[in-house]
Amino acid sequence: MIEYLIFTRELLKKHLAEIINEVEGFEFSNWGEENFLRDMPDKWKLSVAVFTDKSLTGFSINSIKINIYYIHFFYIFKNYRNSGLGKSLLNICVNSSLENNLKIIQLICHKNNIAALEFYLKNNFYIKDISASNSNLYLMEKTLI
Repeated sequence: MIEYLIFTRELLKKHLAEIINEVEGFEFSNWGEENFLRDMPDKWKLSVAVFTDKSLTGFSINSIKINIYYIHFFYIFKNYRNSGLGKSLLNICVNSSLENNLKIIQLICHKNNIAALEFYLKNNFYIKDISASNSNLYLMEKTLI
């Protein structure tokens, strides 16, 4: 059974050690505890956790940045990739964006994270720009109707 829950601060704290353990070897991120727990506009209302058979299997940390639905960290646990969870989670983000009257979704993706780039491009994101802070990062965007 798959469940999608709002990723509240309390729920994130409960699973933080598990998350840190899962992502610490992820070469395209350097997020630690302080990043995960940082408050951002509407973060605790827009972020989503995915549970499969009551185990955390993915999450999307989201907020609002100047009328844009912003995905800060989108992650499916390694053992659950290519199962459709990523697409389902992304669809929940799209629906949440629309529910909040936000017509643009943005995220940053490392240019060498080929699997993620292909996933976002396949799901109608486009490369809008190269990040001003790091030329290895693409600013990706999806415009909703």
